[in-house]
Amino acid sequence: MVLLSSTVTGQQSPRRRLPFKLTKAPGPLDAKTALHVDFLMVCEFDPRVVAVAEADSSIALWDSLQHTPDYRVDTDEGRSLVDIVISTYPPTLEHLAHVERAAAEQGIAYRVETASTLRSGLPFLAARLIHDCRRRLVPAGDRVRILHVLDEVGSLPLVEAAGLATASVDGVAAVLALVCEGLIEVEIANGIVPEAPVRRRKRTCPE
Repeated sequence: MVLLSSTVTGQQSPRRRLPFKLTKAPGPLDAKTALHVDFLMVCEFDPRVVAVAEADSSIALWDSLQHTPDYRVDTDEGRSLVDIVISTYPPTLEHLAHVERAAAEQGIAYRVETASTLRSGLPFLAARLIHDCRRRLVPAGDRVRILHVLDEVGSLPLVEAAGLATASVDGVAAVLALVCEGLIEVEIANGIVPEAPVRRRKRTCPE
């Protein structure tokens, strides 16, 4: 989150190394805090997110001041600007309230993510479960069987996809491991539930 005017620019913050491969970004992204990392993790594993990048546009405020959010997120429903906010300092919250009003007046889709809004959500809890399976080895037979069936039918409920992993101790974990590898995707809007649709991952080229 950077506040810009004709004479003031934001300082670059050091980047945190992401513990996962971010394939939906055109290049490296700033991850200033653990909360930024968590947000990018949700973006990576949420099929609704097509691409995420550093915000390349600003929201006009007053007296030639502009507010540049942290990220630009493209989903199937459109584009939005997002700020990841750690501070609960009253002036910060007051500033963000001004930004929200200005964005609404300018027709810009904008939202703020805090620790409470992000980490209490089902998508984050699901993304964390997926990430926890990143080191699980999926037997070759299970891997081929799951991918082949998904190629044939297009989509399966998670419980049925997990049932194809007959050589794995935990079929659900095997499916989630393939999600980590970027081979398939699972809907996480409602969390990791038996009926969550699983399909082959769409290959996109973020711009």
